[in-house]
Amino acid sequence: MDDLEGLEEISTSTAMEIEGPKMLGEDDIIGGMPCKDMHFTSADEAREFYNEYAKRMGFSIRTESAKRLSPDGPVNRKYFVCYKAGKKRNYQPKKKGTCDRPDRVNCCARMSVLLKDGVWIISQFIDEHNHEMFNSPNKVKKLRSHNKEHLLPETIELMDQYKQAGCGPSRIARLLNVTSNGTSNITPQQCQQHLRKKRESNIGHECMMVMQQFLFMTASDENFYHAIEIDENGVCRSLFWADGRAREMYQNFGDVVVFDVTYRTNTFLLPFAPFTGVNHHGQSTLFGCALLLDEQEDSFVWLFEWWLRCMGGKALGAIITDQDPAITNAIKRVFPNTHHRFCSWHISLHEDEHLRALRSSYNPGFDEQYYKWVRKSKTIEEVENAWKKLKEKYKQEFMEPLTEKQRNEKKSWKWLESMYEQRYSWIDVYLRDTFFAGMRSSQRSESINSFFDGYVNSMTPLSEFVGQYAKALQCRRDEEVNEDMWTMRAKPNPCHLHKLEVRAGMVYTRKIFAKFQSEFKDSLYCVHDEVAINDGMTTYDVSYGFGGKVDSHSVRCGPSKEEFACTCGKFETRGILCKHILHIMMQCYRMEEISEQYILARWTLAYRYSSKQAQLISTSKELVVSALASWNLRKSLNEVHDQAVSHGKLYNVAAAVVEDLKRQLYNIRKELEGLVTEQSEQDFGARAISQDLISSNIDIRDPEKVRTKGRPKELSRILAGKQVSQNTAHSRRRICSTCGIKGHDSRTCGKTKDKIELTVLGPFSSMEMMNCSGIGGFGGVDGDERRWRRNRRRGKGKRGRGEGLRGDGGDGEGIGEEAKAKAKGRG
Repeated sequence: MDDLEGLEEISTSTAMEIEGPKMLGEDDIIGGMPCKDMHFTSADEAREFYNEYAKRMGFSIRTESAKRLSPDGPVNRKYFVCYKAGKKRNYQPKKKGTCDRPDRVNCCARMSVLLKDGVWIISQFIDEHNHEMFNSPNKVKKLRSHNKEHLLPETIELMDQYKQAGCGPSRIARLLNVTSNGTSNITPQQCQQHLRKKRESNIGHECMMVMQQFLFMTASDENFYHAIEIDENGVCRSLFWADGRAREMYQNFGDVVVFDVTYRTNTFLLPFAPFTGVNHHGQSTLFGCALLLDEQEDSFVWLFEWWLRCMGGKALGAIITDQDPAITNAIKRVFPNTHHRFCSWHISLHEDEHLRALRSSYNPGFDEQYYKWVRKSKTIEEVENAWKKLKEKYKQEFMEPLTEKQRNEKKSWKWLESMYEQRYSWIDVYLRDTFFAGMRSSQRSESINSFFDGYVNSMTPLSEFVGQYAKALQCRRDEEVNEDMWTMRAKPNPCHLHKLEVRAGMVYTRKIFAKFQSEFKDSLYCVHDEVAINDGMTTYDVSYGFGGKVDSHSVRCGPSKEEFACTCGKFETRGILCKHILHIMMQCYRMEEISEQYILARWTLAYRYSSKQAQLISTSKELVVSALASWNLRKSLNEVHDQAVSHGKLYNVAAAVVEDLKRQLYNIRKELEGLVTEQSEQDFGARAISQDLISSNIDIRDPEKVRTKGRPKELSRILAGKQVSQNTAHSRRRICSTCGIKGHDSRTCGKTKDKIELTVLGPFSSMEMMNCSGIGGFGGVDGDERRWRRNRRRGKGKRGRGEGLRGDGGDGEGIGEEAKAKAKGRG
């Protein structure tokens, strides 16, 4: 009350001396009027007071200048003026003929404050404006000094959360305005400005922020694993991380992995390299990922070695990659016993590129023999024979000098012979005894990349990438949980009520059972012939199809009638019995139950949750709050808020409790961030980063933007030759209407000027031209030229038809027709 009485005395008498500093109350700031000698504890408080007054009166303010007693001394005077004070220097409209008006009109309204004895005192206050005020609150809040909702801490926090959810500035602004029930007026430009400043503030420190995120993840997940490679200059080269769930999934489903590096998802253009597998539903699952500085062999060796350590030394059963020599050599060094398969999709693209010369010379016979070698051969012997026939029939020896066609054929055969040397890594016959979960290409990895498109892109900062990756990964895992629930709650629906089908429906997951049902249905339409019996092994020739599309394979059955093998190799490569074996089981042996050896455990729901392998790596600590718990906490806090704002006393109590709670949470969070957990064998080769290194004063420098091999600048993934040709095939080259040559139009054609001169001058001399033009001499020609150009822009036809020189239209038409004929002849 003493403070308020002092304020009343100051407001009524400006000559009264101030006895000591007196702080303003909240009511004074909200409803007071500035007056001379009014005092404040800080210059910011004085500005806030003046800004609140301006908001009520309908104008905006800005800080004009500040003064010091000495060049190095503190600020002792500040000037706050109306937003229309002053005048812009040398004001000129942005565009000629526009009616833009300057904002500043020399308004004299201002308030100046002076620092005296530690107190800021109003030394001058002028309340005279030379412009109209805004009367509508909706308009006033759009003024710059009043439009500060986007700078509030809670608003900034919401902006960051919406940005992490993949929202752009426009959507963030709409969400914030809807959240505030229409009281805010946040614009997309303000959101974009905040996001840009945040990105700029992280420049140069992103790798250190990534390490801090890794430490926090380690505190919440004891099985979280990460590795960082840095060079001798302290620059980050590569990152690798995998959480406890990914390591657990690898123990269950790590028999086949797809590895692909043709994706770019961050501002440093580091290739994104996920390790992708297949879970018990046939869905893609991640076993960890990496960001690499380059695509050299040493980088891949570093990554594979640390990934092997992360997975407890359990080697891969099979891996699918593209045909990159660096990856191939790294796999041979780190995984010598792993079956390596080249992506069939990339090979088909290389076929279009390297076999063009042979196909143009020898098709259709060449393609038929080539596909017989690659795809139609069912045994290794057939593959070798088809290769010999291909060489004998189409490979020719040429004498020097070679023509262009012969050189191209020689290059094609060089590529074919190199592919023959690598036939064990891509021809199906050589890979039928290896399990690949039905995959022949790296398309599954690329589908994972497309899944991340909604979360990360080529502009995602490295400091945000790890968090966005975790969010995307959680969505992918939620899909697995949903499919588990469908498998548990929905009973299988056998179509034919055969005991083999019923048994499969009880053990397989829902989607895998659907694939089994497809094979079972096809088996009913198969026919068989008993071919031979040798050493107790019975061989059947099983055919499926009608007309000219008959698919025939051989099925061998052992003496115990429990061992089956088919030349299609579907069970060995996919883990599901093929229609040929199912047909023999039902028609020849009347089997009513599938043997356990033909039910692959990885396709069952029980294997996912009761596998002993899954117990080797325990789940993470329950330190990460679930979404349901977060929602309940938010609901409780909203109830506290609703009660607190109903009365001033309740508000004061709630505010004090909340401040104390925030202080406690801050201290606990600092303790969590300061935790240092040790990881096994973290020496990191040349120079490695451990948790101890982060707690020291050593700094990790961000990498430079890199351009990896074959990576276009404007794309987020590498395009192969076929894709480039398909993209360029749709783009038409312009055809010039003057000369008929592709690559330009009539505006840039070199013959256009000749055509114009011929049309204008024709057979006339300069004197005749002056005579026909009349007054002005060559002005007639200029006027005709301008008129022709104007008509051409308006689409009124080409010059020369019905438009001659001024004063002689008939001759002009003849000249025009003659010019057209000559121009067409030149074209």
